[in-house]
Amino acid sequence: MSKTTNKFAPEVGDLLREVTIARSLGLPVEGVSLYPILDHPCWDEDRYCPTNLLARSENVADLIAFPPLAETILEANLV
Repeated sequence: MSKTTNKFAPEVGDLLREVTIARSLGLPVEGVSLYPILDHPCWDEDRYCPTNLLARSENVADLIAFPPLAETILEANLV
């Protein structure tokens, strides 16, 4: 995976580390919510915002994982 950075990857990494800690203490964490999961048009500017886990596509089968976030999630080894 790419080692490029993303402003949300550290936050997701922190969240996943806390899940690991909670589970190690015996707390039943069954999942987390990552929202929004799809890239989107910027709210206040006419530009594309590739900041989420999946890049949008006309064809759902063509969705591509965004490397910085996918790498963070996979490195957590919680899946």
